[in-house]
Amino acid sequence: MNHHWTDGLPSPRAEDDYAHLPFGDNVHVRRLADAERCLSALHFAVPAVEAERQALLRRASAIFSRMSETQVSLVVAGSWNAGKSTVINAFLGERWMPMNVTRETVTVNRILAGARRQLRVLFRPGHEPTHQTEDYAAAEEVHGKIQNLGEKHRDAIERIDILYPGHTFLNWVALIDTPGLDFSVRDDAVSQPLVEEADVLLWVMHLEGPRQQDLESLHAFRQRNPHGRVVAAINYADLLEADERVEVWADKRDRLKGVADAVFLVSALDDLESRDSDAGFRQLRAYLNEQILPAYGDLRHRRPTRLAGEFLAQAW
Repeated sequence: MNHHWTDGLPSPRAEDDYAHLPFGDNVHVRRLADAERCLSALHFAVPAVEAERQALLRRASAIFSRMSETQVSLVVAGSWNAGKSTVINAFLGERWMPMNVTRETVTVNRILAGARRQLRVLFRPGHEPTHQTEDYAAAEEVHGKIQNLGEKHRDAIERIDILYPGHTFLNWVALIDTPGLDFSVRDDAVSQPLVEEADVLLWVMHLEGPRQQDLESLHAFRQRNPHGRVVAAINYADLLEADERVEVWADKRDRLKGVADAVFLVSALDDLESRDSDAGFRQLRAYLNEQILPAYGDLRHRRPTRLAGEFLAQAW
C-alpha cells in the first residue's frame, strides 16, 4: 500500500483550537498556526531540507512572539555613523546606547518597558547558552555591559533587550537600535529583517543625505509595508548655522517627498545634552506623540496580517 508524506499531517483544527492565539480570529494567523503545526509534524532525511524546515519553524514561532508584543515597534535605522544610537539616547534622556562604536562591538539592541531593570541577551541558534539575564542599576551600567558583550560575543548575539520600568515613552513604544545598513554584508543581513518588520521606521541620515541607498531602502520599505510609517531624521543640525537650517530642511523634505511621512532636521546630541534644547528634535517628539500614538491600535492590529501573510507567501 502506497503512502504519501502528507498522510502524517494533522487534521484540520476545530474552531476552539485557535482561541489561545494572539489575534486568533484573524484568518492569516490561523493559516500560520496550521502551517506551524504541519511543519512540526514533518521530518526530512535530507539534511538541507530538514535544516530549512527547522528554520521555518523558528521563524513562525518568532512571528507569534512578535504578534504578542503590546508596544509599537519603532526601528531606528540608516547608514553607518548617522547617529542612530544618539537619537535613541535623546529619546530616553540618558546615555543608554554606546555611541561612536566600532564594527567589532555593534549589536542589535531593543529597549522596552519591563517589570524590573534587566538586561536580556538572546544568542543565535546553535550557541550555548541560548540566553542570559542580569540586573542593572543605572543607564551607565547598561552602556558598559552592551559594549563588553559586543566585544566578546558579537557574532553569537542575536539581540540584546534592555527592560526599563517607569518610562512613559516605552509603555507604547519598543525602541530598536540597528547596525548601519551600508557597513558590511553581515550588518545588512541583521538589520534588514528588523527594518522590514517595523511598525514605524525612523530613518536617520547625516547632513549629506539622502543618498541613493537611503532612497532605495525607503522605497523598498514602502513596497513591503505600505501601511507602516516612515519618519526621516536628518541629524547633526548643530553643524549648520542658524540661518541655514530652514533651507537645508526644505531641500531634504523635497528630496524625500513620497517616501517619508515626515522629515525633521535635528541635533540629537544637543537634545541629549540638554533636553528639549533642539527645536527639530522637539518637533520629532511632538509628531510621534500626536500622529503615531493615536494610531497605536491600528498599527498593532495590522501587524498580524502583514507578518503572517508574508511568511505564507514566501514559505508555504
